[in-house]
Amino acid sequence: MYKRIALIVLLIFAISFLYYQIGESASKKSDKKKSSQWLTDFDKAKKESKKNSNPIFILFTGSDWCSWCKKLNSEILVKKTFKKYAKENLILLKIDFPVRTKLPDKVMRQNFSLKRTYGIRGYPTVMITDSKGKPMGQMSYMKGGPKVFIKELKRILSQKKKK
Repeated sequence: MYKRIALIVLLIFAISFLYYQIGESASKKSDKKKSSQWLTDFDKAKKESKKNSNPIFILFTGSDWCSWCKKLNSEILVKKTFKKYAKENLILLKIDFPVRTKLPDKVMRQNFSLKRTYGIRGYPTVMITDSKGKPMGQMSYMKGGPKVFIKELKRILSQKKKK
């Protein structure tokens, strides 16, 4: 009798554990989809920008070595407030210059070309452009979190609309 009860309890525990693991896995996959809104192809970003009438937010970064880039990412770009604003108002494009990670040659050529085109001299640099790639404004890391960063971003965008 005790063996049957122990077996039933063990089965319930095992099923619950598996159900929890499957749920966690699905949750992580959906989180990845939601957070993987960063593009790496400039042409795709321009098409999305034209389609959605949103400016392109180009992040020039050294993701695996640049301490200010890491600070911008951890204090602003990954925060809910910024992600929500970006999802509704921006096309996000990451132009990365990592040291430890090898990017495909095509991506590296594109990234260096964009760096030259926009005259990028330091990281992190954020370039805001229209759907044709015409610069609207530039910014970098700002102390104060996502609200301060978004306020400056809105200021840049509103100045371009006035012209």
